[in-house]
Amino acid sequence: MCSSPSRVLKSGGIFICDIVYGYDEGYAVGPHDTMHWAKAQDFAKHMASISGFQIDSFRDLAPHGSAFWTQCVMRKP
Repeated sequence: MCSSPSRVLKSGGIFICDIVYGYDEGYAVGPHDTMHWAKAQDFAKHMASISGFQIDSFRDLAPHGSAFWTQCVMRKP
């Protein structure tokens, strides 16, 4: 069982996650996807709310070769 990021990060630590776009943003959910969401930022906001992290920034990863992905940087207060 993995520890949650909120348990292993010290105060001020950052958590960076890459999130696939949601179905409203053009991502087609496939047969092996276990969950899906309307927008990547909505999912990041949900993750922040359950972990207690604060969202610092989002970055579109398409210009870096990862179509349909965004990156979210969160910080533990």
